[in-house]
Amino acid sequence: MHPIVFEFKSAIDHYPLVGHLFSSSSSKPSSSPLNKLDKKDEQQEKDSKNLSLGMKRKINYVIINCATGIHQTFYLSFAKFLAGQSENVIVFTYDYRGMGKSRNTEKPIQKDVSYLDFAKDFWGMLEHVKEYHSQHASTCEMELTVVGHSIGAYLLMTCPPHLGKLVNRAFLASSYHAYFGYSSPFRNWESLWNYINVRLFFYSIPILSYLNILENNGRSAN
Repeated sequence: MHPIVFEFKSAIDHYPLVGHLFSSSSSKPSSSPLNKLDKKDEQQEKDSKNLSLGMKRKINYVIINCATGIHQTFYLSFAKFLAGQSENVIVFTYDYRGMGKSRNTEKPIQKDVSYLDFAKDFWGMLEHVKEYHSQHASTCEMELTVVGHSIGAYLLMTCPPHLGKLVNRAFLASSYHAYFGYSSPFRNWESLWNYINVRLFFYSIPILSYLNILENNGRSAN
């Protein structure tokens, strides 16, 4: 199965992003997702018959929202597995701005990116799937599932009403909130050690990120 690479834009600020489309009917790679779904003659005949009877074939779309700092390629095997379950399943993956394929090579380091920007990227993907369906499968019924990993799950809560109603179901993976304020670190040595490890983890991330920015800026200057 060859994924189709496509470009789309985020909502509101129209930031250019890159994604992949996975479908069992896509046997050849393409640079554009706006190719009509490959349908066999018997399937077209069946669709026409069902439409005349007031029945519609259902297309199941799946959007995979990445975790923070994780590229869409991490979910490659999972996306292929889902798309391989049926020719009526189409899976979309994408990279948030500043990461993976959506990274601006002219300005590789973006200091002002926030989770709200990731939300805009997700909204743009929802709009893209809606447009894709209207252009290539308008005679079929649309169902949309969002798979959210970590922050990708939280982005569902940011959807404007007109986009949120597109989502039929969601699968959330590792979407817990990393709050440990109710824990008692001084209960015993094990609790204290766990508390220190968690603190070190959350303090080290911004420090290491800043050092990475300095290193990349130094390389760009050279």
